[in-house]
Amino acid sequence: MALDGSNPVQLSKGPVGFLPICAPDADEVVFTSATREGRYTIWRVPLEGGDPVMAREVQSQTAAISPDGQTIAGPYTEAQRQSIGVFSIDSSEAPQVLPIFPRPIAWSPDGRALTYVDVRDGVANLWRQPLPSGTPAQLTEFTSNTIYNFAWSADGRQLALSRGTTTTDVVLLSAW
Repeated sequence: MALDGSNPVQLSKGPVGFLPICAPDADEVVFTSATREGRYTIWRVPLEGGDPVMAREVQSQTAAISPDGQTIAGPYTEAQRQSIGVFSIDSSEAPQVLPIFPRPIAWSPDGRALTYVDVRDGVANLWRQPLPSGTPAQLTEFTSNTIYNFAWSADGRQLALSRGTTTTDVVLLSAW
């Protein structure tokens, strides 16, 4: 829709469409849909509307799209083990599976690495995983708290993140 709320365009049809991501070229939207059988599929649709086209079936509910718009990365479950899968959008080839627990992830602006949150000893820090292979490198050196989300600037020079603590209480209620 336009910034003033006028001219809304429906992009998904049929089963529930969720977690839309604008492709880097801003010509299309990539979104996830669930089948009745509980499988997840990635769809593409032109930003101006039209018929969505299924790109591939995946074992992932969320995805981060690469800067070139050809690859997605997202949580992947295989043999009851959660990790990150890196998939070609338009191919059925097997994903590259990275031994990273699926927390917030993002592509580096140059598309040559994934940035992800890793929690060790209760402290969250950002790490960089070069692709297609390479040794992970720690990017931040926080000594407390958690990272809720983060994003790179378009030029890759700055990183914005939200972090803090989560406080929870347990309350017992009884009906007398």
